[in-house]
Amino acid sequence: MPKLLAPAVLLVASLAPGQEAAPLAGVRAELEAMLETDQAHRREVIELEKTHGPDSPAVKEAWAKQSAIDAGNIRRLEEIIAQHGWPGRTQWGDKAATAAFLILQHSDLSYQKKYLALAREAATKGEMRGSALALLEDRVRLREGRKQIYGSQVTRTRADEWEPLPLEDEAKVDTLRAGVGLGPIADYLQRFATQSGGRVSPKWKKPTPPAADPAPASAASPAAPEPRRP
Repeated sequence: MPKLLAPAVLLVASLAPGQEAAPLAGVRAELEAMLETDQAHRREVIELEKTHGPDSPAVKEAWAKQSAIDAGNIRRLEEIIAQHGWPGRTQWGDKAATAAFLILQHSDLSYQKKYLALAREAATKGEMRGSALALLEDRVRLREGRKQIYGSQVTRTRADEWEPLPLEDEAKVDTLRAGVGLGPIADYLQRFATQSGGRVSPKWKKPTPPAADPAPASAASPAAPEPRRP
């Protein structure tokens, strides 16, 4: 297993209280910009899949562009981590911290395993959302040939149905998801169907509540008494 980095130092000790180094502010802005590049062609792919299909040349071209961006982003994130530690929410803000997570989430397995301990520590300290760590844990487990825990990694079958990739405990998945701030798996799958087309697999679709029995006819209310007149 690759050697893990030491725990992130989220504050710069040499700064006076309330002061932020200009380089740190610049790196924060850089991370925030990298968030946009991480999402640019992914948004494009969603629209292209609707019009051209998931296996179309247009979709493959968009993914190729995004993959090149992802490779550059993770290299830059490594440099930032080496200099500043893991970009946590307190020091860096939610947007930059989200960028760091997504860049790692969309990187190769070797990078994910290298920084997984840092991500776990950040989540323990509240510097990374538990829901974000859950997505990373699931992706690493599947790439290592294990089953996922939270059902965050999904697939669209040949039957045009959305379902989670293999789960460790299907019966408890919603309880496990709730524990890290994720909603029910049926709602999660529905988002993919709404966004990209297709439908939720019947196995995972939220059951339709039975129709309520019609209410029994109520007895007629007695007529209101006529007001007394003086």
